[in-house]
Amino acid sequence: MVLLAEAGKQDIEIAEHLGMTKQKAARWRARFLQLGIAGIQKDAPRSGTKRRLSPEMVLEVVRKTTQDKPENATHWSTPSLSRALKISASSVGRIWRAHRRKPRLASRRSMPKPPATLRSLADILA
Repeated sequence: MVLLAEAGKQDIEIAEHLGMTKQKAARWRARFLQLGIAGIQKDAPRSGTKRRLSPEMVLEVVRKTTQDKPENATHWSTPSLSRALKISASSVGRIWRAHRRKPRLASRRSMPKPPATLRSLADILA
């Protein structure tokens, strides 16, 4: 891209030649002009998606999963826990995956004692 720009090519010509959008070609050229070779050696950092749930809510999901049982059921399901805590079912699922929780399998295998799990989780989130 830089060599094509040095040869006098415009953003649209560079984009067509390299199979990209002209906006992307312009962005990379601008980064090169501003930062030199360091500006194009790797992609710019992105902020990513901001967390929507507080660490306290994550802790509450794990606590409730490991220490409480819903009425008329042997374990929490994703929909039942999401309704109880008023958060999305996909958030519950993400938290369970991140903390390797499978409530439906809890009786089939041994799980760490909940207080130790919560203590270590609280230490990580702090």
